[in-house]
Amino acid sequence: MAERNNLGIALLQTNRPLEAITEFERALALKPDFADAHNNLGVVLAEQGHVAEAILHYEEALRLKRDYVDAHYNYGNALNQSGRTAEAMTGSTCSAITGLAIREATAWHSAAISASATPKPTWPWFASHAWFSSL
Repeated sequence: MAERNNLGIALLQTNRPLEAITEFERALALKPDFADAHNNLGVVLAEQGHVAEAILHYEEALRLKRDYVDAHYNYGNALNQSGRTAEAMTGSTCSAITGLAIREATAWHSAAISASATPKPTWPWFASHAWFSSL
């Protein structure tokens, strides 16, 4: 099952999303409680415009692994993308993303102090919110 998930990731990275979907689905057929495969399938489905279906996979990944920060982040993005911004900004998803914001702000601060290259934001839609600029 992990091999199928890894193959799905490789296919997604080489711009072969439909084949990636097949591999993530195969991984889930072998192990339905594979949180990483649910999250990864959600990513590719959201990228293909199937946001409602992606949300279901993120929810399942989070049901299986409550502290899965990447799934919280992706779930928040999908909720926002589907117009459910208020939901994205509440509860554990907001807490997880706030944690990411703090980590991101720390990286920016460290880069400024060391005069190294500016880090690239890893989650752009939250960076536009007013509370982010206050970090």
